[in-house]
Amino acid sequence: MTKLSEKNEIASYSDLRLVTLQLQKDFMMFAEDIEVEDIQTFEDLEKIIFSEIIELLQRNKSKLTQIIYRIDIPEKAISEALHPENEESFERAISRLMVERTKLKIEIRKSMSENH
Repeated sequence: MTKLSEKNEIASYSDLRLVTLQLQKDFMMFAEDIEVEDIQTFEDLEKIIFSEIIELLQRNKSKLTQIIYRIDIPEKAISEALHPENEESFERAISRLMVERTKLKIEIRKSMSENH
């Protein structure tokens, strides 16, 4: 493995860890504990979030709504996830959006700290 690919792999794992911890923190604000021990990829993280979303839809929809707003998913993206012609299920779309939005926030924080 080259030094560059090692560096990218480490950065990628670091980003995964930061995104995972941030999502865990966001869910914990609403007393929802997500199990994040065995996460190796962003796909693993999406699967965990997907399971949590399904559970929250059955148990407490208002709490799910609060978490969605806490993570700050744009209203347009939520509407698209709810649209009947969307190929993804609502749960899949929201779990993907939660991970993507949190990734974006982490990238912004990193770039801001590098510029200071």
